[in-house]
Amino acid sequence: MFSTICSGTVGITGARSARTPRRRDTVVDQEKPMFWKVLGVIIAVWIAVIVLGAIVKALFPLLALAVVGTAAYFLFRAISGDRDSAKSTF
Repeated sequence: MFSTICSGTVGITGARSARTPRRRDTVVDQEKPMFWKVLGVIIAVWIAVIVLGAIVKALFPLLALAVVGTAAYFLFRAISGDRDSAKSTF
């Protein structure tokens, strides 16, 4: 069966037209979305590391202060003369 004249050529119905992408083009088109997904994941991980780094950098002085305070508390308890272990601290 012949189709109508298209672009000056006569084609067979069901035959591949000039607009139909070839298999090679289809594979390249399928790789593009995968590239953007991988790039998006890399950027998301990078942003997460930056945010976590900023949080750790901001909270590090508080952590150091808590460690010094806890050490001072335990040092005070060790030096103090109160040795009654049965007494509750609550």
